Amino acid sequence: LISLFFTSSGTGDSGVCKSAPVLSTRQRLKNDLLCNYDRTGRPVKDSANQTVVKLNFYPVTIDVDEDASSMLIHTWLQLSWKDEFLIWKPQDYENRKYIYLEGTEIWVPDFIDFNRHVDNDDLELQENTALAFYNGKVVLSFLTKFSTHCKMDVRYWPNDRHTCGSIIGSKTYLGHKLDLSITNKSVNLTFYKASRRWKLESATFIRKTAIFKTNYTFIVALQCNFTVKRHASTYVQTMVLPTVGSVTLTLASYWQHPLELPRIAVLIASLIGHFFTVDQLTWLVPTNGDTSVLILNLLGCSLLICAGSLLLPIAYRNMIGDKPLPIWLNNLRLKLNNTNATWLLFMITQQQPIIQTGTNDEEAIINSSPKYRHDWLIIINIF
Repeated sequence: LISLFFTSSGTGDSGVCKSAPVLSTRQRLKNDLLCNYDRTGRPVKDSANQTVVKLNFYPVTIDVDEDASSMLIHTWLQLSWKDEFLIWKPQDYENRKYIYLEGTEIWVPDFIDFNRHVDNDDLELQENTALAFYNGKVVLSFLTKFSTHCKMDVRYWPNDRHTCGSIIGSKTYLGHKLDLSITNKSVNLTFYKASRRWKLESATFIRKTAIFKTNYTFIVALQCNFTVKRHASTYVQTMVLPTVGSVTLTLASYWQHPLELPRIAVLIASLIGHFFTVDQLTWLVPTNGDTSVLILNLLGCSLLICAGSLLLPIAYRNMIGDKPLPIWLNNLRLKLNNTNATWLLFMITQQQPIIQTGTNDEEAIINSSPKYRHDWLIIINIF
């Protein structure tokens, strides 16, 4: 009798069998299902059968950490599979067709994110509650987060977009033992809350398989890709437009007389605008991208041109007079004279005399500009 008592009410490694009085139908059903249940193996009676797990994503929030090159995804995750050991007849349990079971009590897939950004960022499926139906279907729905690694491409900042994603698969089971399937190729956005920094453009599922040629086995993984685009309206107004304005001022200065004060004044204003814009962009533009930011390249080149255009006229003012061009500069000028594009880009405006009227109605012709050699003006315009 003592031996029979321990056999019927003891706790084993495979499950729990209790002979104590049952207070409810749910408790009786749970005891019958988990008696001798082995949660360490796949829930199939024939090991040759494949376990198919269906997966659905319901994203809630998505954010990109540019400094860490990662995307943080908060999402509802729903998994469903068939457990051949969790089948019962509802009429034997007061027509009860489902029961809630803890993830630590039954078999659950050992899924991980292979593209996770943090090593200890696991899905922790065992910490959630599953819903088991009388026909063996098990549904596990829970709120989780993915911190995935991203390859940042900030060339077109602030109109940059990034595609990041998770690769979900089993840690221990190969494809002929555990398969993954998806209900829809597009992600359900019912619970999604739009971000103020990033716009979600697309979210897709891709089923991938990797075949090992040595033993002809394969693994199955599910890749979830999320493409986000930065909300750029504020950056366009505060950063892009000032950059375009500074570059435009630099280019507009070439339509002024190369050695006169209006051109120097325009270049000084452009130079000040460049410095203010660069100072602001250094605090906003991401610095961890694999490629350089195009707007910074444009601003840097424009700054060099602006500084050179400002220094050269000042330096050459003392060099221009009756001195002829050096031979090598004169040869360069002659070659450029034969190019139509040179005259289009560097037009030399002829100085017109200004007529002023005196107090005694006398007309005096005053040349407002000093007389410079025409060949020197061409060279300075090129610079």
